[in-house]
Amino acid sequence: MKQRIITSVIALSLLSTMTAWGQTSVIKREQAKQKPQVSKAKPQNSYKEKHFIVDSIEYHTRSAKEVLLYSVKKKVNGHFVIPEKVSFEGKEYTVVAINNTLGNKKNLKEVTVPSSLKEMIGRPFSGDTALTTIHIAPGNTTFEIVEHGALMNKAIKTLMWVPTRLTGDYDVPAGTRHINKGAFEDCRISSVTMPSTVESIGECALSYCKNIQSIIIPPNVKKIDSHVFSGCERLKEIILPDGLEEIGFEQFSCCWALKKLRIPKGIRKIYKFAFWGTRISDFEVDPANPSFSARNGMLCSKDGQTLVRYPTSWRANKELTGFKTIGEFAFYDTSIEDLTIPEGVITIETEAFRESGIKSVNIPNSVVTLKDKAFRDCDKLETIVLPYHLLNTLEKSVFYGCKKLKEITLRFSDGSTKMVPVEEKWMKYAY
Repeated sequence: MKQRIITSVIALSLLSTMTAWGQTSVIKREQAKQKPQVSKAKPQNSYKEKHFIVDSIEYHTRSAKEVLLYSVKKKVNGHFVIPEKVSFEGKEYTVVAINNTLGNKKNLKEVTVPSSLKEMIGRPFSGDTALTTIHIAPGNTTFEIVEHGALMNKAIKTLMWVPTRLTGDYDVPAGTRHINKGAFEDCRISSVTMPSTVESIGECALSYCKNIQSIIIPPNVKKIDSHVFSGCERLKEIILPDGLEEIGFEQFSCCWALKKLRIPKGIRKIYKFAFWGTRISDFEVDPANPSFSARNGMLCSKDGQTLVRYPTSWRANKELTGFKTIGEFAFYDTSIEDLTIPEGVITIETEAFRESGIKSVNIPNSVVTLKDKAFRDCDKLETIVLPYHLLNTLEKSVFYGCKKLKEITLRFSDGSTKMVPVEEKWMKYAY
């Protein structure tokens, strides 16, 4: 009975009910005071990025009110006007940037840049086009047309584009600090003069300028991106500045007329395929360069122990005594046919002889490391002599693409030799 009374008292203290009109009301205890909640307002500029297509043009939002013209998905004939405004789902956006999208539009002849445009990304007009004229709408404060109809980003002092049909000599406008990606690509000019204010040259800036024969790079240039001179097939002479730190990927590829190159003192790194397709017969290196040296026309490491690059046009077997390492791509695309590697060489790096004209090669007993793909795509290679101790360490695809190589001559420590067939596993292509 006592338990039942206590329970009833507790229940009455919590709830009081009214049955009038068949309804029930609940009276709750006074709740403890809570700290006021601070609402976290979203930033005014917050938005969800959208990608949308209007009139076969793809746009990407950059803010709540601005878009990048990302891709033109329709054929462009004659005159293309970059829109200033575009509407989507009842909202209007301003076009403030354009991506690398009007290149290779073969029938593109004219472009109008709206007053709203502030940025051009990549190489917006380079490639196979018939473009001759760019118009800048009144009110645009970023871009302007300069001498010979070239396009300049005056806000960052960057030469963006030069009409490809120009011929003769071209002087880059005074005060220019940067040459944009693809700015001169496919131009017909015979020479270009850059002011001392130029600091950097973008990727493919002068590629396939087939009439250019000589170039002097200003002393303030410290950065030249990849492929800048690729395809300049008449280029005979180029002077690189001392402050330049790197020679980029495929920098001089297919510069058929280039016979000599001086490596300035600032160069610290040379990227893959920098000299592919050249006919260089003589490398020179500034004695003050801390990373490279030259010996008998060959490009070497500073200590002279690594062969960095064998001159492309040499067919004769140059003296290699003193080297311990045949570097990566050292003989790539070279014309050498027969080679006896001297004792003392310890390592032959990956793709050292790739796509060379080598027909026969003799590897000494001193070599302990023959890396993968060392003779990749040497399609003229017929005979090779290897020390026996390398047999069990040969990696996959060391002879990939060596179509004429059927047997290997193994040389034993006592001088005797034995012919063995080229195993399939050494011919497999493996990255």
